[in-house]
Amino acid sequence: MQRITTTLLIVLVLLTSLIASTHQDSKEKKQSQEASLTIRLHVSVLDSFMGEVLGVTADRVQVFEDDVLQTVSSIEQKAGPLQIELGVDSSGSMRSQFGSVVTAANLFIDSLGPDDKCHLFRFVSSDKIWTVVESTSNKTELKKGIDSLYVEGGQTAVVDAIYTAATSFKNSASKTADTKRVIVVFTDGENRSSSHKEDELFKLLEEAKIPVLLIAPKINSRPGIFDEDKTTKLLKKLAVRTGGIVHVVNSPENYLYALTSVVNEMRSPYVVSYNSTNPKLDGKRRTIRVQVAGQSPNEKLTVVVRDGYTTPKK
Repeated sequence: MQRITTTLLIVLVLLTSLIASTHQDSKEKKQSQEASLTIRLHVSVLDSFMGEVLGVTADRVQVFEDDVLQTVSSIEQKAGPLQIELGVDSSGSMRSQFGSVVTAANLFIDSLGPDDKCHLFRFVSSDKIWTVVESTSNKTELKKGIDSLYVEGGQTAVVDAIYTAATSFKNSASKTADTKRVIVVFTDGENRSSSHKEDELFKLLEEAKIPVLLIAPKINSRPGIFDEDKTTKLLKKLAVRTGGIVHVVNSPENYLYALTSVVNEMRSPYVVSYNSTNPKLDGKRRTIRVQVAGQSPNEKLTVVVRDGYTTPKK
């Protein structure tokens, strides 16, 4: 009897150890999966005459995040024309800001070059994602399309709208190696009824390396009507995980700053990638500084890049 009891105790100890080990492995695997935070920066390098400098290699680029030197994993150069998916959230929550959005969207079209192409679409709910103007370089047609936009009710589907835009890029036959593809969206970030999950969207965007650049009007509404924390979290995740940017604007004057920033991001010929040494998703802002090493006395190169980013909260 004593031998049986001892055997049972040994079995119980082994089972407990196995369960604990499996739990620890699962925990470590989860931590490992969460450990990587890849940041993509859109960078321009200018000479002393403010001319674009091409051909900069990864070994010369130094990135500092919160003054800590990062390891650059890759640098891509794309100096060709832009191919843009321009989306405008036309749901009811945008009503108070819609006039400013239309004005800003027209200014955005003015910034495009002669070889850039833009596809304009509007969206409300999952069944209301419509092309307004097919991809074109014709600014007059694009502006007519923007001026025709209007607000209507519906359960906003931001995730589905961006997923549709990304799928359009993926299926496009006109992409070339030098073409830079970007998605630009005016939205408050409220996502109520998308059929696609956020993870599906991020997988598609990351595989295709398509940055999402967002201009987000700040919406003032009664408590409980608009969940600002939830919407801001989604927009920050889109910006950080795709190498894009988000600007929350709360006045007509802020649109010009936001537009300038978005255009600079689009026009930057380099995309510099690195895995942050601080992978915590803590919702805090981190400063960014980039420089080109190994400059000769006559080079005097200037780097143009955003000054930081804010991580979403986990």
